[in-house]
Amino acid sequence: MGIPIGERHVAIATDLVEVERLCAACGHRARASVLVQSAGSAEAPFFLFASDARDRAARAAVAGVPRAARQRADLAPCPRCHRRDRQAALLCLVDAAIGPVISSPLSWLIGTVITMIVLAAVSERPRDLGVNPMLGGGLLAVVVCALWTRRNWRRRTRWNDEIAVEMRDG
Repeated sequence: MGIPIGERHVAIATDLVEVERLCAACGHRARASVLVQSAGSAEAPFFLFASDARDRAARAAVAGVPRAARQRADLAPCPRCHRRDRQAALLCLVDAAIGPVISSPLSWLIGTVITMIVLAAVSERPRDLGVNPMLGGGLLAVVVCALWTRRNWRRRTRWNDEIAVEMRDG
């Protein structure tokens, strides 16, 4: 954690990068032109050395471009077999699931309260129904988590397919 008094500088680098990609599924070798953006940040504690912080942020952004290009190229479908690299797809899926997993305790709590309200409305003695309200909370948490992850996955892969990944035989 940084010093709370100061400035945070952010820089964004955009570049068109040539990347060679080997499909793990079919062995097809292709070159890809990938348009990528990378962000870097640096802090200037106590508002000192702001120009140095700007330079560090810019260097961090430029240094992240090759890695971002490799990730984008690996996530693009192979032009021959139309499969994605499994490791890149798994990393993207994990990244897409972080938000839903963090929010699942909240959805569990909301689901538990809703289940308790429904059980109270249905029966004078909800315990007679043999349903644990936590089960409803868990079910809602799983459903919310799955739907949110699916939405994030589709948005990220669609964005990757539509924006500037041009594959050619290498």
